[in-house]
Amino acid sequence: MHLTRLLAGVAALFAITGATPVFAQYEGPWCAHMTLGFGFVENKCSMRSYAMCRAEITGVPGAWCTENPWYRPMATTPRGRNSVRYRYR
Repeated sequence: MHLTRLLAGVAALFAITGATPVFAQYEGPWCAHMTLGFGFVENKCSMRSYAMCRAEITGVPGAWCTENPWYRPMATTPRGRNSVRYRYR
């Protein structure tokens, strides 16, 4: 009984952590690129600022930061008196 619960818990954990959207790797405005060797480059495009990107690649030879060309900031709605489209009378 305990083994069944344990296996169910492990399966649920894998299902939760493995269910990330495809676009999650492009969520930040900056990308850290690190050369792994043999022509392979690892791209981490989740950096929120240039300083965060530089901190990620500090001490890594063959690493650099670039702006994320796929980054789309979340749409924000304007706030204020005119932001309400439909008013109740």
